Amino acid sequence: MTRARILIVLGLVTGCSTWQTTADLDQVPMPADSTKTFDLWEGGEHRKLRALAIDADSIRGIPADHPLSCDSCQVSLPRTAVDSIRSTTTDPGETAIMGIVVAVLLFPVYFIMMMSD
Repeated sequence: MTRARILIVLGLVTGCSTWQTTADLDQVPMPADSTKTFDLWEGGEHRKLRALAIDADSIRGIPADHPLSCDSCQVSLPRTAVDSIRSTTTDPGETAIMGIVVAVLLFPVYFIMMMSD
């Protein structure tokens, strides 16, 4: 394993460590960040929405594959029809810990490679 590969592995492991949380509709902070994507399930159908707005009887958002400026693309669902909701978040503290753990694990490999050169 070359030095570049070790750095790539370290970068991928720390950069791709996302933590997904499932929340009740009442636990989703409003107003939602328009750049954040939410996964919603409605009767077994999956939807990815951004710019989420939740009120007493409905959930509105723009499909993730449409631009935020597309007002006519907005989807509205009855609140009672949504089975679950999930958002993907990255915790900087957990990502840092993951990077340290991977670095500690890869250091002996890197050291052995340096000694064999």
